[in-house]
Amino acid sequence: MPFKYAGYPMLLSAITVDKDDNNFLSSDRAHLLVASSELVWLMCESSPFNGEELVRDGGIPLLATLLSRCMCVVQPTTPATELSATIVASIMRTFSVLSQFESARTEMLEFSGLVDDIVHCTELELVPAAIDAALQTIAHLSISSEIQNALLKAGVLWYLIPLLLQYDAHGLELAVK
Repeated sequence: MPFKYAGYPMLLSAITVDKDDNNFLSSDRAHLLVASSELVWLMCESSPFNGEELVRDGGIPLLATLLSRCMCVVQPTTPATELSATIVASIMRTFSVLSQFESARTEMLEFSGLVDDIVHCTELELVPAAIDAALQTIAHLSISSEIQNALLKAGVLWYLIPLLLQYDAHGLELAVK
């Protein structure tokens, strides 16, 4: 019998946003979305069984929809303190964990626009948690040649090259000292 977390129906309901809801980040709802998206990430991070159950219970389309809606709001210069950026970082951390499962990778490929959103998360220069999680997700997704092709079509190389070129090992060395 598969693992069951009793709180998933309520949690999945909390992260559900309609594609047509323009007020999904209203003051009364945004804090719930922040807390819910972070809880989903922490639950998946703490146990592979939670991640597998999230995939089985239809969590990937819900998270992908929420990510897509937030990506319409965030810009490369959006500060990490913005609620939408916090939600994006939590969702990307969740996808970083889930992308280690073949069933999740398959479902992520089937959800239209998700690969593009993951790639675009690498340009959120003021949200390093989202960039880090996006890079980890891309690495995990790259196991599949089919997803590699989808990443290339999304222009992943054009987003990764600037990140690679701005890496400063000497500056990192100085910061550590």
